[in-house]
Amino acid sequence: MSQCPSNVVRWWCVISLAEKLKCEDMIMAFKAKDLRPEMDCLYGGNTSNCMEMIWRGDADLMNLDAGDVYIAGRGYGPIPIAAEDYGDMTMQFKVVAAAHKTDKSTTLFNMKGKRSCQPGIGRRDGWIIPLNIYIETEQFLPDDCTIFRNIGELFTRSCIPGALDSEYNPGGQPINLCEGCAVGGFRKCQRNSDEQYYGATGAFRCLVESEYFASLHWCIIINYSQTCLRRLINIGYDYGHDGQVVALGNKLVNLYLSNLEVQ
Repeated sequence: MSQCPSNVVRWWCVISLAEKLKCEDMIMAFKAKDLRPEMDCLYGGNTSNCMEMIWRGDADLMNLDAGDVYIAGRGYGPIPIAAEDYGDMTMQFKVVAAAHKTDKSTTLFNMKGKRSCQPGIGRRDGWIIPLNIYIETEQFLPDDCTIFRNIGELFTRSCIPGALDSEYNPGGQPINLCEGCAVGGFRKCQRNSDEQYYGATGAFRCLVESEYFASLHWCIIINYSQTCLRRLINIGYDYGHDGQVVALGNKLVNLYLSNLEVQ
């Protein structure tokens, strides 16, 4: 980066205040290493706004989930320039669903009437792959434009941040897609870290803090490693070998590995 043209400032678009703080820390680290070009952080408010700002030329960079990359490529034409790598450059991951150990009835094939904690609408871990599992296992068969009603009928209560946003769900129903989310007011169920249960870490927190033991959480394991499971430690969990996750306390967690491998 030190060899890049340095006569202009490159703007990194962020979708939440928490992400803005991380971005500012990153910029300070870049400056400490004298990396070029100079960068600054620009608050876009949500993913779609940042995509549009990049398309208009008002911003240059942003961080995207794989599900968002697909949407961005269809409508805004950005170019991916970097991806996360965990050591072997395969870019493979599997998805797991985690449930409380005390809930003996929950499996990937029996989710009717449960409570779901999903990282977010449109995300690969929080929407795309879980939906594929629900449909493949015939827990519902969606008709034209009924997917949100189907999810609302499958789970009694959920937190799927962004599920009522007009961009994804023009009808804004059913409201139980967001009833399990943490915060109140206009921040409730936002598709960014203003919602405490947004993202993989937020969905784990949703599972831990749930008042219902029959809860399910979706997460990604990168390169068949314990990357995703290590997030449990940050919210009071520890993990053992072979995917067995043990709580620091009385709560235990079961993991269900889907048969989907994505590259």
